[in-house]
Amino acid sequence: MNPQNPAKITKGYATGLIAAICIFVAALLIAGWGLIGLYMGEEPVSSTVSTMTAPALVAISLLLLAWVMWLQTVSLIKGAKPAWSLAIVVAGAAYLVWSFGGLIAGLSIQETWLSPFAFVMAVLWPLGLFLFWLLLWRKLYSGKGTPKWPWEDREEEERRGP
Repeated sequence: MNPQNPAKITKGYATGLIAAICIFVAALLIAGWGLIGLYMGEEPVSSTVSTMTAPALVAISLLLLAWVMWLQTVSLIKGAKPAWSLAIVVAGAAYLVWSFGGLIAGLSIQETWLSPFAFVMAVLWPLGLFLFWLLLWRKLYSGKGTPKWPWEDREEEERRGP
């Protein structure tokens, strides 16, 4: 397909893609935080604040990422190009949500502004946005259907007959 005539995508496809990217980014965040915690010997939150502080801040950041991806879906469907500056905005927003939200919740400066865990969020959110753009562009403009395993083509040929 050409960029002037994008393929139609459903709300279900867009929602599923956004959810998959958010789950992928959250999984990478957990792995990244685990590796940093293992290497440095510390936790993302060592203060005596609520145990729901870190998950709530991460959830707010993920919701922000999902909202940006939804806006980009609408924009790309209308034929606009990706707003590359959004990658920087998303990174900054994730960092600021963690830092300001952490300060409001009672975390220390070392756990918020100076935390390597916040840096991991600031790196992964734009990565998720780039992956989202890549997958959505493939669906919109490539003209290719859903990828199939090699044996799925054989099954279709067998059903059609000789």
